[in-house]
Amino acid sequence: MNLSNPFKGKIYFSDPGSASKKYLHYSFVHPDKIPLTEKFMYRFKSLKMCKNEKKKLSTHHREFLYGYKNIDINQINQCVDSLANKIEMYQHSKINIKGNHVGALICLAYILSKKHNSNKDITFELSMIPLRLFPKQLIPKKACKKENFQVRFILEPDNWILPFKSLYDSSRLSNVLDFTFDEYSSAA
Repeated sequence: MNLSNPFKGKIYFSDPGSASKKYLHYSFVHPDKIPLTEKFMYRFKSLKMCKNEKKKLSTHHREFLYGYKNIDINQINQCVDSLANKIEMYQHSKINIKGNHVGALICLAYILSKKHNSNKDITFELSMIPLRLFPKQLIPKKACKKENFQVRFILEPDNWILPFKSLYDSSRLSNVLDFTFDEYSSAA
C-alpha cells in the first residue's frame, strides 16, 4: 500500500500521444507532531466509517486524514492560480493532467473554481484523494460542468484510500461536477 507523503509532489501535464511531460510542484506543510488526541477515533466520527474501515485505520492513515482536514485553503487557492497559469501557457489544445494525493485535490479545486477560461480539451486523472474531506468552502453552489473537461477518479490497487470506501464518497460533488470512477485501473 502506497503511504508516501501526500502533501508533497507533482501534477503532471502532457499532450495526448506524447511522452514528454511538464510538472507543477506543490508542497504543503504537514505537522511532524500531531497531538495524540487528534488521532483518537472520535475525531473521525464525521467520516461515518463502518466498523471494518475503523479497524483498518492505522496511525499513518489518521495523520493523513488530520492533514487533509486541516489543509490551508489559501495555499490551495495559490496552487489553483499556478495551475490555471500553467494550463493557459501550455501550447497544446488537448491536455492530459494527472494528479494524486493533494495534487488531485488542487486539480479538483481548479475544476470547481471559476478560474478556467480556457477552451482547451482537458482530461483529468485524479487518484488517492479522500473526496469526503474535500474542503466544503471550495465546492460551488451552482454546477460548474464544462464540456471540454473530462474528470476521472482512479482507484489504483495500491491506493491507501481503497480500504476506506467512505473516504471516496463523491455524493457532495455529484451535483456540481460530471465525472467517472475507475476502480482498480492504472493511472501510470
